[in-house]
Formats: sequence, structure tokens, C-alpha cells
Amino acid sequence: MIKELPDITERVEVFGVSTARDLINRTLQHQQFVTPYSAHEEPNIPSGFENLDQITKGFRRGALTVVATRPGNGKTAFLLSLISNLTLQLERRVALFTPERSAQKVMNRLIESTTRHSVSQIRGGMLKDADMELVNSQIQRIASAHLFFDEAQNLDARELMLRCYHLKEKYQPEIILVDAPYHYVSHIQDTSVQASEMQEMLGVLQHIATEMNVPVVCFLQLDRPAHPVNGSIVPVMEEMPPCMAAAGGQFIFIHRPEFYNALNKKVPKGTVELLVYASKDAKVPKSTYLRFIESIDTFVNP
Repeated sequence: MIKELPDITERVEVFGVSTARDLINRTLQHQQFVTPYSAHEEPNIPSGFENLDQITKGFRRGALTVVATRPGNGKTAFLLSLISNLTLQLERRVALFTPERSAQKVMNRLIESTTRHSVSQIRGGMLKDADMELVNSQIQRIASAHLFFDEAQNLDARELMLRCYHLKEKYQPEIILVDAPYHYVSHIQDTSVQASEMQEMLGVLQHIATEMNVPVVCFLQLDRPAHPVNGSIVPVMEEMPPCMAAAGGQFIFIHRPEFYNALNKKVPKGTVELLVYASKDAKVPKSTYLRFIESIDTFVNP
């Protein structure tokens, strides 16, 4: 149960939220740019991955979706690819909670995956004039994106809720992404208290999704399984932590067959399978495919 839920009209303190243009300015000292925002009327929020959206019809407003990957299968790369789709292609307003790594590190990776050049190359003026012109144009787009970061760590459920209300009041995000929510409670030594806090945190995220009528998407790294099955490891619902399984309304597993079957010539390089469970009780997932471009650490439509 969620304890002492604050009324949505309760005055909230000012929290440290960074925008995309703030981080661009810190990293590269670029000017600020503003992109007009136009409202969208779709009931759900598309991911920008066409094959996935055909199955899910987009991320559901008022629902919690869990995206899970195994170690090394690209959790952060998928998150960044999704952010790029949402903000740069679809011009959506996105709030990102990132307790696992700093907002600046996330922005640096977003710059590198978008421009295909390292931040050190861009900052050091190592690019040709023609390349720099294109890079400048791409960076302007990122700086203009409606992307809002909260990198606070060790939050409790109430603090997380107040921060969501603050973001909603000031920036009106259309979708909330939470990377590695278990990092909020990782500092708690008592495992039973940690589990209880995590359950309360997930209850808050469910409440936020419903109260604000936005999709909330959590990104989770699963434990590495002890034994492969037939030389390949396909994640299944039984491996989802119980608190996550109880909280989520929809589950998406990312599986890279070549990561486990490097010698299997039948698997085209870069193949990524997405397994979608419509609910925790779904027995058989629907599956579709993306492509992973390792050189730029990015997921794309096949």
C-alpha cells in the first residue's frame, strides 16, 4: 500500500531537474534552441519502433510497462534509442528518471549515438567542416528536445511522487521513463525493508500513471541465468522479480540471440527479438524484431 499520498494540489518544493538544452550547454557550450510543441491526440504513445507498435499499439496511458533485458543485451542502448525516437522523431515530451547514472552521462551517450561522433571529438574540434555542420544541426535538435532529467538517488516513494508532480506541473511530460528503479533502494541493507520499499515505489509509479494519465515505463536488468537452454537463453515471465510482475501491466523482454549464439550462422548479425507479454498472466508472448547496430550502440527498425 502507498502511504500518505500527497494531494496533487499540494505545493511542492523546487527539485533539481535538468533539460536537454541545459545539458547540451554544459557539455558543448552551444546556444539554446526552442522547438514549438504541438499537442497529440492519440490514446497511446508510440515507441517509434514500428514492429513493436503494431503489437502494443503504443505505450498505454495510465499503465506501467516493464522493459527487461539480460546483462549485456543493451538496456541502456534501447533506452537511448527509445528516447531518440520519442523526442527527436515524434517530438514528444519525455521525463527521464535516471538514478543509475548521471544525466550528463546519459546526454553524452545520446549525443554520440545521434551524431555518430564522440563528445571528445566534437568538443575538441576534430571534425571536418562539413561533418561539423551536420553535427551542429543534430545537436541543435537534441538541445530543442522536450527531454527532462531527474538524476536524484536514494529516493523514497513519497519523494519520487512529489518529483513526478513537480515535473507534471512545470513541463507536462507525455511519458515518464524510469531507468533501473531498484537503484533507489539499493542503499538499504536490510533485504526485507528493501523489498518493501521497492514494492511501495512501484505502487507510486502505478498511481502516477493513473493519476496523470501517462504511460510509465520502467527499465530493468534481469539476473543472469545459471544455465542456458539449447545453447540460447530466451527470457520468460517466471524470471521477472515478483514485485515487478505484480506491478506491471505490460512486459517487454529484449533478447539478442547472437549474444548467446555467436557461432550460429542462422542468426543474422544484429538481430534483436522483442517478446511482449500483454499481462503477467499471459502464457505465450507475441514476438517481433529490431536490428542492433553495434558500432553506434543503437536499436533501429529492421
